[in-house]
Amino acid sequence: MKESIRPRVSHVLRKYVASEWGGVESHISAVTDMQSQRGWQVDVFAPRCQEHERGPLAPAVHLHRYHSFLPFVGNANKRKEAIAHAGNIASLDLPLRVAAKRPSIVHLHTSRRIGGAAALGASLRKSPYVVSLHGPVASDQTWMKAETKERYQGLLDLGKPLGLLFGARDLLHRAARVICFNDDEYAGLAAFLPEAKIVRMSHGVDIDALSTGEGRVFLKEHPHLIGKLIVLCVGRLCRQKNQVLAVEAFARADLANAVLVFAGAETDAGYAQTIRRTASEEGCADKVVLLGNVAPQTMPALLAAASFVIVPSSQEAFGLTAIEAWAAGRPALCARTAGLTPLAAKLNDQRFFVVGSDPNEWAARLSTLVRSGDAMRAAGEEGQALVRGHLSWASRVDELLTLYRDVIEEHAA
Repeated sequence: MKESIRPRVSHVLRKYVASEWGGVESHISAVTDMQSQRGWQVDVFAPRCQEHERGPLAPAVHLHRYHSFLPFVGNANKRKEAIAHAGNIASLDLPLRVAAKRPSIVHLHTSRRIGGAAALGASLRKSPYVVSLHGPVASDQTWMKAETKERYQGLLDLGKPLGLLFGARDLLHRAARVICFNDDEYAGLAAFLPEAKIVRMSHGVDIDALSTGEGRVFLKEHPHLIGKLIVLCVGRLCRQKNQVLAVEAFARADLANAVLVFAGAETDAGYAQTIRRTASEEGCADKVVLLGNVAPQTMPALLAAASFVIVPSSQEAFGLTAIEAWAAGRPALCARTAGLTPLAAKLNDQRFFVVGSDPNEWAARLSTLVRSGDAMRAAGEEGQALVRGHLSWASRVDELLTLYRDVIEEHAA
């Protein structure tokens, strides 16, 4: 790779909507900003949408919107939900759009048909590509099959020929590297990929921003929450995040003057109503607040206003919301999922990690921990120290750029 030529990386997403911000978007925003600061030309490809906002993408990062469609027919409501979730969409113009930028390397943050289309674009320029798996692909096939069946029930898939054309099924086999974010996913991938091709990485957070948030800034905009013990649940409202469990646990916990606050856009149609209905059934409807989508720049103040964070997800590739809480010095009660297990092993007080989804167990744990001021402070401080020492974006980006250079040199050879 000639030093006089600025290398170019093209990141490809299957969804980028500013009003539905989540962990993948936070990851892309931070990584691409730092990559551009380190001298790389950076492109981000995402489907066209009704919104044209760039979100917090750095000015030096080029955002390109491609045409996409959902090749399924059938139940209208199911189609609407699948489109909102950016399910197994396809694109006919993405290969040429990617190829036109002459990337040194293409980084896919999705697989399936969109991943296959982008990989075709990379091959047109004889460029290598790597894939990051931000969700469970190889570690929990049972969960994946059940989720896919539920999401596409009542729909007929007409896109299989496109999948064959783009080589979607062998996308991971053809990748130069496959990046995963937890040990279970690594083990699942190792069952069918050479271990030399699999890379285990971590996410990162902006510790400086998250550790200096001011709760009063958030509370000024939400005065009805002043003086309340805020239990915060961050993430898109969807089945995978399992926010219903948070409602059940909160309702059954004995917490004085407390409110349960959800921050995140609804991406599974009707799930917000399910949360509200559960709150009503559990008798805590007046203590549950749904903020909707929260802009990334608001998160430090929101976390600073919270007393406690709850992460009840059925599946987490890494658990970015947990480390954001720790970065802010807040304790987090987390499901012991694949993504959070390695992090749990690094902390002393294992009471903050719950096995299973029994709401009574979660409620008991929540009640006990909130009453223990010393445990709360110690967990927040320990989590923040872990993030500061090992989970900064700077170290993650340096690791990723080293991987890019290795792949580009291997490909050239």
